[in-house]
Amino acid sequence: MTCAEAQDQLHDLTRGRLDPRTADAVRAHIDACPTCAALFRTDQTARTRVRAAAPRYAAPQALRARLENLLSGTVAVAAPPTRRLPGWGHWIGGHRWATVCAGVLTLLVLGWAGWSWWRPTESAPPLVMAAISEHTEYRNREMRTSPAADPQAVVDHLRGEVGYPLPPAFLGDAAVQLMKGEVTDLSGRRAAALVYRDAYRRYSTLFLVPAAGVEVPAQGRTTIETFTPYRQALSGHQVFLWKQGGVACVLVSDLDPADSAAMFLKIRKSA
Repeated sequence: MTCAEAQDQLHDLTRGRLDPRTADAVRAHIDACPTCAALFRTDQTARTRVRAAAPRYAAPQALRARLENLLSGTVAVAAPPTRRLPGWGHWIGGHRWATVCAGVLTLLVLGWAGWSWWRPTESAPPLVMAAISEHTEYRNREMRTSPAADPQAVVDHLRGEVGYPLPPAFLGDAAVQLMKGEVTDLSGRRAAALVYRDAYRRYSTLFLVPAAGVEVPAQGRTTIETFTPYRQALSGHQVFLWKQGGVACVLVSDLDPADSAAMFLKIRKSA
């Protein structure tokens, strides 16, 4: 593979969009080419910083369901009824009303921009920030797909592709279904990703990477039964980081704090 061919694939490699054979070929070239390796690291760093700085908010389930219905064309949107405004309605019916609306909108935009400028940037290990970015992409891609027909086959295939030992995986249950598994790159590490969805169409993604060189921060640990993972709320997600066996595990979840803790236990106890 030439440098030009590899560089054309770097963007998709960072986002886990290449098939395993092409991804392996690009990684092999990066390992042998300092120039392409530097470009790859630059792309990863830029992507992680953009994802970390951009605010993300989880929509309430009712709003998300309504938007999905609107996008699928199953909900008709009726035009609001036209009414005459009594009394001083003639004053707001003309240009003055438009001026007032424009002024209010300007104040709102300026206020939001000011808040965004001074609000503190969320901080977490780079591996965690990269996992949030990948999880967001998986969620957006998988919203209209069906669960895996054979979860064990998905895990077995992933175990053969990832290139390092994986612990026993949570295959789903009556409340949570395994959607897919794939190999991706997480902060320059080859990672296995398992995507889950619950009955309310809320997503959780488990990332598994070799544990060597991964540090689990002492600050931010929480106790869940007998386990003490690192836990943080970031960009509208619940995030867990821990080690088991020879792998480091990152769980990114759209669930609320209680449900995400329950999801962590399902995954942790399956090993």
